[in-house]
Amino acid sequence: VLNVLGPDHIRNSERVQLVVFASSGIFGVIVSSAQVVEAFLTGDTWSVPTPRKSKEREQIVTSVHSGSLPRIPNPILCFNEGDLVLFQLSILPNERASSHYPIYQKDHLFNSNPHWDFGAFRRLDYLIRETNVNISRFAHVFTTPGAYVFQDNRIRERSLFITVKSRNVHCDPAASHIQPSSPYQLTKNGFLPRQKLNLAPNWGAIV
Repeated sequence: VLNVLGPDHIRNSERVQLVVFASSGIFGVIVSSAQVVEAFLTGDTWSVPTPRKSKEREQIVTSVHSGSLPRIPNPILCFNEGDLVLFQLSILPNERASSHYPIYQKDHLFNSNPHWDFGAFRRLDYLIRETNVNISRFAHVFTTPGAYVFQDNRIRERSLFITVKSRNVHCDPAASHIQPSSPYQLTKNGFLPRQKLNLAPNWGAIV
């Protein structure tokens, strides 16, 4: 895969999750066929190779071309530690600071791991804003269990929710690993507000 940044901290992962950051929104891609993966990897236009003369394959490819690629906007992703997320980015060459790519919301109350090192995402932000490095995709392996919230760099109202399970804990086997971010699904997947510590001085005790 060309023009991919990362991962620089690990070489192997068991599974890959696909996420799109585009002008039309943030989408989790449901990998229902090999053609969906091909469409993701061919580039920004979701093009796919010319199909063989198979009615089933033709229907799949037509579905991809018609814009009905199986995807969920503002998704919740549930997977195990060690899995890789491949983000497709939308970089504006003449206005890179307004591009569409993931920004970690470190102060979001749904985040469960205040000590998580999101340096790879800070580096992505720097390279897009401050350099002309050609990046179309960003890969990251999540090695620490927890709940993490990301937003679109340009449109901050768009969100991606990621819950990473430890290896001995599993996501709901009866459900897809990609779900819409409804209040019910957020609660079901463990996205609950964490109370922030009050770090203001206790003036009553001081006086």
